[in-house]
Amino acid sequence: MNNSLNSNINRSKFGKDVAATFFTKILLIALKLSSSVITARFLGPAGRGLYYTTAQTSGVANNIGCISIGESLIYHVGTGDIAKSNLLGFVLTLIAFFTSIIFLGLYLISPFIAENIFKDSSENLMLLLYLMTPLLMFEYFATSALRGLKLFSVVNKLSLVTRLNIIIFLILALTTYSATAYYALAGYIAALLLNCIIYFVALYKAAKPKAFKLNKFSSVIIYGLKVHPGILLTEIEYRLDIFILLYFLNAVAVGIYSIGVTISQILWYASNSINSVLFPNLTFSASGEEKDMFTATVIKYNFLINLTILFFLVIFGKLMVFILYGSEYIQAYYIFLILAPGLLLDSIGRNVATWLKSEGKPLILSWVSFGTLILNIICNFLLIPNYGLYGAAFSSLISYIIRGVILFTIYRKYTGIKASYFFLWSKQDFNQIFVRARSVISSFSN
Repeated sequence: MNNSLNSNINRSKFGKDVAATFFTKILLIALKLSSSVITARFLGPAGRGLYYTTAQTSGVANNIGCISIGESLIYHVGTGDIAKSNLLGFVLTLIAFFTSIIFLGLYLISPFIAENIFKDSSENLMLLLYLMTPLLMFEYFATSALRGLKLFSVVNKLSLVTRLNIIIFLILALTTYSATAYYALAGYIAALLLNCIIYFVALYKAAKPKAFKLNKFSSVIIYGLKVHPGILLTEIEYRLDIFILLYFLNAVAVGIYSIGVTISQILWYASNSINSVLFPNLTFSASGEEKDMFTATVIKYNFLINLTILFFLVIFGKLMVFILYGSEYIQAYYIFLILAPGLLLDSIGRNVATWLKSEGKPLILSWVSFGTLILNIICNFLLIPNYGLYGAAFSSLISYIIRGVILFTIYRKYTGIKASYFFLWSKQDFNQIFVRARSVISSFSN
């Protein structure tokens, strides 16, 4: 796909971009854990559950309504179909268009949300949901546009600044007003508003707008629709257990479960660091065979990184939960233990999903995601009523493992690369890691 654009991947620049993104993700882990500690300590399990559920509901609304336009922006900016000078106007138009669609959808299902998702709250969380949704959308579109321009260092810096803003506003809201989910969400929304201003300025400086043309609008929508089913189904699968838990149990259960998920998703940061750089490089810089082997090498090293992270989390995770969140959240550690093996295999699936999108095979990803989503729903409804929090965790574990195995098998079928390449390590492999790490560190110091 688009192999004629460029024939080679700049491995040195790729390594540097991934390393910079990974170091940023490490800082983001600290910031994300800090925000989860703040909400957990101030709000307790029930308040934390309401806060987390509202944020997840807004995330689901954006995932459904935005039809993966972020991926489409990366593609069309990278190919030059959307000129830099037209990018800011394009993003603002997309936000206005999709906000109106999502608002209509939220209005139609607002009675269901109020009666089922916000059933444990007496406050008007629907209003906060409406305010939150377009602000998250702006951040998503702006970040995608900057990634399309391959301004990864800008994205990394903005990620840190905006997450720090959220922590500051959470603390201000919870200490100045009342320690409730409502005021925590109000502080979160205030931070999102400030973050949107920051992203607007960054995109304005990067794009230097001079024109306002929408001649590629339909093309952007069509591409988004092509890749959307797989991405949407995967995101729903990652979030669905929260809503089923809330249906069968309560906000307290969601609050505890969300902490287990937060710790487990530390494993995703290495994968996300790679994938955020990998997709633009694979789509616009690689020929077929080189792309396949490069992706295989990425999968191999990514798996080792995640395995190392998992090892330390298993050893120190329980102590971390106790110190950061308190004894009332200790079940979250056992949730993490259940989820972790599945997320480890899912990290491979995420790399393969990026490769499939770059190869123009999003329908394969859609079918796999559809199958594992159905399996996840069935398992949740069977296990949660009998096993509660652990039933939700085991449901996710099963679907993550099957998804990872299927995608890995598909990748091997298309490329013919043996499984031993990914999981058998030699002294030469570790030497290569050391050499590349030293090269990346040297590049930063020069």
